Amino acid sequence: MADLKDLFPEDNFEREMQDKLRELAPSIIDTLYERLADDGSTNAGKVLLNKIVSDAREPMPRLNLAPIEGLDDVPRFISELLSAAANGQITPSQVSKLINSVSTYVALQEKANSRAIGKMIREGKIPGM
Repeated sequence: MADLKDLFPEDNFEREMQDKLRELAPSIIDTLYERLADDGSTNAGKVLLNKIVSDAREPMPRLNLAPIEGLDDVPRFISELLSAAANGQITPSQVSKLINSVSTYVALQEKANSRAIGKMIREGKIPGM
């Protein structure tokens, strides 16, 4: 299978991919919906279609935000998102989507930290525990 970057020039890769997706999206959606309908899953098809259409209507803009490298960066990142919304760079629903992603990241980090601490306790690496 060919690498996608071989199919599109480096400088226009993202734009070319978006154009190709716009071209192919109707047939992909039609095929998917037909298969779901054949299985009697028309409600699932409607939900999926609504999700695809809503995401396509509101593409995520590029923001120049510092990356989250740890849990300490989360408050700053959320503050920057809220500032971007206040300045009209992104919509409230885009902020919501990004905050949901951040929440997932935080939950995963906390779970990983909890497991690491539990392991250290079991191994006796934390004195007095």
